[in-house]
Amino acid sequence: MNKYDQARQRYLPEKIRVLFIAEAPPENMERFFYYEDVRSHDALFVNLIRALYEDYRNVDILEIRRDKQKLLKQFHGDGYYLIDALPGPISLRLSPREREKLIKVQVDNIINQVRELNPEDGTVLINATVFHSLYDKVIQAGLHIRNTEAIPFPDSGQQNNFREAIENVVAHGSIFHKSHGWDPIKEFVSPILYVSGDNYQSMGTLVIIRPGLAVTAKHVITHHLEENGINAIAGNHTMPFQLLAYQLSEDEKSDASWFITNCFLSQSTDIAYLKLAPGNKQAADIMQCPDEVKIMAMDLEPPTVGSKVYGFGYPDTTVDKDDIITFNLNSHTTGGIVTEVDMRGSGRLSFPTFQLRAIVNGGMSGGPVFNEKGSLVGIMSDSFAGIEYSHAALLWPSMSTKVIFDRADYPELNGQQYPIVELAKDGHISVNGWKNITITTNGDEETIGYHNKL
Repeated sequence: MNKYDQARQRYLPEKIRVLFIAEAPPENMERFFYYEDVRSHDALFVNLIRALYEDYRNVDILEIRRDKQKLLKQFHGDGYYLIDALPGPISLRLSPREREKLIKVQVDNIINQVRELNPEDGTVLINATVFHSLYDKVIQAGLHIRNTEAIPFPDSGQQNNFREAIENVVAHGSIFHKSHGWDPIKEFVSPILYVSGDNYQSMGTLVIIRPGLAVTAKHVITHHLEENGINAIAGNHTMPFQLLAYQLSEDEKSDASWFITNCFLSQSTDIAYLKLAPGNKQAADIMQCPDEVKIMAMDLEPPTVGSKVYGFGYPDTTVDKDDIITFNLNSHTTGGIVTEVDMRGSGRLSFPTFQLRAIVNGGMSGGPVFNEKGSLVGIMSDSFAGIEYSHAALLWPSMSTKVIFDRADYPELNGQQYPIVELAKDGHISVNGWKNITITTNGDEETIGYHNKL
């Protein structure tokens, strides 16, 4: 272990949330990122702290240096960790092409190191040389890179661009920012756990869109229905097996557990709505006052080509069964650019989708895709191992899905089926664009349309 690794090791988090990879350590140890007493030439540390911590955004550089030990502890405590692509210093006289050549030699070592460190919410590549040398190879290895474009090193007038880029992909992450380890999005997103006797199996991800109602990918549910002898294409089905979901809160004592009792399968797309019944007192309390609880904002407007979207899911959830059952909810985030929107389902998939440049791991199926405003715009539907393009089902075709959902405003509808768009009309779920939905019926056939700006 060299002197740089020794200094870095002191601040290795027990669980890394976000991993940063910079180019190379400086020749002078006294300028090293993890060296506690730096007096000059520490642009990376200063600007990364300013990007991540609002309290230090406009603080004088001398104060940041004076607080460096405290800030390194905070950086560590928040699950951040920084390594270099190259193990030792390099000459400043080398051209970008020469630097990239050196980094490419280290690709396999870097991939192994990222796997070993296993950052929960992905990796950020700092500096154009690092991004261009590593991005494609790391993505192909099935690892999550948060930035989809190069982030400049914070010198030579690039300080503001650096800080803005870091804020976008990490500190704000649009919706994935966690303060002191807490991620608000986990209030809405849960793994789906299949229970058979004493065995628990993670089978996908769901999004809770209001108390007692969730949405996921249809294929996640139909796979298990078919295993139980039910040929499910559309319609309402009572679950013949036990499925669980967990709604996390900032206060762990307030976590709500839910039983998934019914599924309502869309006939138009790879989306299913799920009826949830309280599984503990916390969930029962939520159902007592459902209109006082935050609900997920949905947007039927398809994302535009070139816009950024973010996915979230639970591909690696495991269950420890000792005296107490413990769920290891290993979440994963991914982000990318929308590269194609198929409103007619005329592409490889037979339903309306959008394609995003991002890797989606198994177990993320059914998970949410959000736009930069934090609104739900799609459901993870399709991906291939190691391929950086994935597909999400657009939400609008699912608005004709018939659900059974008890409601106090129209008790005469309790126990009856009606299109879920009716819940949007009456404000029971938050849906932008529901007025653009048309549903026409011809005998037993039903057609849904969406009249948007595309």
